[in-house]
Amino acid sequence: MQALTEILMRRTATANLPPPRMRRRFRASLPIEDADDLLLEGLYDSRDDVLVAIAMAIDYVDAEGQESRRRVTVHRVQEQPNDLLLACYCHERRAPRHFKGSQIRAIFDPDTGQMVDERSAIAEHLSALRSLLPGSVAFAGNEPAAAVRAAINVLLFLARCDGHEHPEETTVLLDFMDYHAAPPGLDTTAAEALLRRLHPDPILFENSLALLERKSPSMLTMVARSARRLVDADGRIVPEEVEFGRLLDAALARIRD
Repeated sequence: MQALTEILMRRTATANLPPPRMRRRFRASLPIEDADDLLLEGLYDSRDDVLVAIAMAIDYVDAEGQESRRRVTVHRVQEQPNDLLLACYCHERRAPRHFKGSQIRAIFDPDTGQMVDERSAIAEHLSALRSLLPGSVAFAGNEPAAAVRAAINVLLFLARCDGHEHPEETTVLLDFMDYHAAPPGLDTTAAEALLRRLHPDPILFENSLALLERKSPSMLTMVARSARRLVDADGRIVPEEVEFGRLLDAALARIRD
């Protein structure tokens, strides 16, 4: 399994992961340096969490009064006294950042293009987001579901890390989700909408891959087989993908033997 993990990890070396695609016109803006309150530590300590990669964009005002507009992947929403703290990957900084719910001035949904800028509506949006993230009752103690979520993180990252998205790659992902009934009861249209909202980043990819190696080797093998399909799905034949496919074939052959 370690060899298989190392092969999958090689794709991050040449990754060109684009930020979440926004439905409406979007222009990011950042201060020269982020305030210290965005650089808090401590929300990434547990590698056993299977983090959910919810993408959105936000208008934010930090503790120094600096305004910014950025695309983020939300990893976790943590309750604090009189506030919520969001652990995110910032696609503009290409690094982890933390944001207080009370200082978010607007939220943009990348799939629908909808902007939420009323305080009560922002609070409702963040509350709904919490139900999808680790620690919620829906996912507590459900290890098979956690493995499937980790697998989807890995496959989505692999599909997008070359900077291109192809309909055949989406088909591979939908087939995987349908086979594992993840999430249960989702039709194809809803599953495609969910995939557009998910945007695994390098941190999520590495954590999800590590969890599969430790806790679900059989799921990791299924991920590798789907990853092999992804190599051929977009019809682009480049040396890096040819070598990646060759290594996957060899590793999967050893597992069968």
